[in-house]
Amino acid sequence: MIPHDHQAVNARTAAQILGKSLQTWRNQKLADKHGLRPLNPGRRTLLYDRAQVEAARDGRPLPALPVGTTQHPDDLLDEQDAAEYLEVDYSTVRADKSLGRLPGWFDVEGVDHIRRATLDVAIAARPGRGVGGGRPRKSLFSTGSVSVPPGRALVLLVVGDVAQLVTALHPAAAPLQVSAERIAEQAGLPANELPGRRFAVERLTQDDADGFVLVDDPRL
Repeated sequence: MIPHDHQAVNARTAAQILGKSLQTWRNQKLADKHGLRPLNPGRRTLLYDRAQVEAARDGRPLPALPVGTTQHPDDLLDEQDAAEYLEVDYSTVRADKSLGRLPGWFDVEGVDHIRRATLDVAIAARPGRGVGGGRPRKSLFSTGSVSVPPGRALVLLVVGDVAQLVTALHPAAAPLQVSAERIAEQAGLPANELPGRRFAVERLTQDDADGFVLVDDPRL
């Protein structure tokens, strides 16, 4: 898992930050030498915290990483993390992802990730059991419904260039469809980061919404 407000780099990028080749990184075991622990131990492609790598380059103490079980909507989860969070088999997540039933994935240094909030929204929008079956999952929306106050919008999913929104006027079962490109441009976000995020909207009708401002922007 990549904790929110942290940037991950793979071994190649980490080596470049240190001014070394990837081969030198591997031969000299620079991760161990500098005390760099992967954010995703045990994975095929290991990812490291950029701030820690930069501190190692500069000879500074490594900044601490989050510890414990604190969860944040903007945490980034890989496929295995997602399976554990949803309490389903890894193969179920892989299948739902490949069939387009679990959209919202994006690449981070060669590894696909999804925001924790996107998983919670997907659970809430899908009645009954969790993604693809398996044991029921307690989520942020454990009742199976999504509540959005007036003047706000929640991006449920993005399919192609269409964002599906839950608002006070549009339940998850019948979401409002708005151009994802327009939301992304107004909010200053990439379109692939829209799912699971909440926005204040300047104008909301039965047929459209406009004037999107990200709520609880972690960049501020």
